[in-house]
Amino acid sequence: MESRSSEPKTWRWDAGDTQLRLEYAPPVSGAPDTGADNPDGTLTWIEEVSPEDDERGYGSRSVSSQTRSDFLQNGPLGRPPVAIVEGIVAHLTTTEPHWLGPYRLLSAVRRSDTAAARALLAQGVAPDLPIRRLTPLYEAVRLQNGVVAEQLLAAGADVNRRFPGSDAVLLMTLALYCRDAAVWEPLAAQIIARNFSAREYFAAIA
Repeated sequence: MESRSSEPKTWRWDAGDTQLRLEYAPPVSGAPDTGADNPDGTLTWIEEVSPEDDERGYGSRSVSSQTRSDFLQNGPLGRPPVAIVEGIVAHLTTTEPHWLGPYRLLSAVRRSDTAAARALLAQGVAPDLPIRRLTPLYEAVRLQNGVVAEQLLAAGADVNRRFPGSDAVLLMTLALYCRDAAVWEPLAAQIIARNFSAREYFAAIA
């Protein structure tokens, strides 16, 4: 992807009592005096809770980093708002990453925004592209959102998708998170009807 900006930038947002920010450090060639080298650019994700907002009174801080290339190829760390992600993308590149549409869909699922999810699927957004090993269908099932899950299934979401490092299969996720029979029974029927692999399920629970 073509780079758009070599300027550093910081984005800030809140999630409840947690203050979050992303700091972008542009590529830097090795300096003769320090040997510092950052040829790809680095995104540093920072989450902080102040002592005043921490019920224990301690506060907390966590930091994680990724390269510009990893962000553009695989998506963001954590769950930043879509507007923040779109701003980062616009700052870093002139080409929209392949995962941005599916990230918008995943965010709509997390918000239980059925209208937004329906509109994105109607635009042809891939219904089950994993973002950091999580798909919209798994998230809809985890959140017990039967309406969105049915929309994703109708759009062709893969009921047998598995993720590296995970033993979870879709029916297991449904059984674990969904306690409302009015939701899980029709969903289970649809999943099974779409060639769900019973062998995968029994292998996972064995």
